[in-house]
Amino acid sequence: MLTITNEDNMELMARYPDKYFDLAIVVIALTMIVQGWMIMNAHHGYSKSPKVKHPELNDVKPGDPLLVLRITEEDIEQLQRRVLQQKIDELFEEPSSYEDEDDDDGMAGTY
Repeated sequence: MLTITNEDNMELMARYPDKYFDLAIVVIALTMIVQGWMIMNAHHGYSKSPKVKHPELNDVKPGDPLLVLRITEEDIEQLQRRVLQQKIDELFEEPSSYEDEDDDDGMAGTY
């Protein structure tokens, strides 16, 4: 039977003898160590190079490039110009609230 209570941890632990929970903690730690060892040594389905491959990777050999991206200085400059132009366009598209503001004295636009 599991009973969940809302109480101070120190009071709860005082009711149990010393080293009452040690075995459970050791079992969890050892389980995690064994699982890590199994992953490192490719046991129980864990593998760095699985036997079953995705169909698109059948002709790919280890070391073959999967994606090649060649970016030149000209490409970077062109992208920078395009981004700068977009930012300039956005500034001119936004309505300006500066022109619509009234002065504090209520005499906007009269000099």
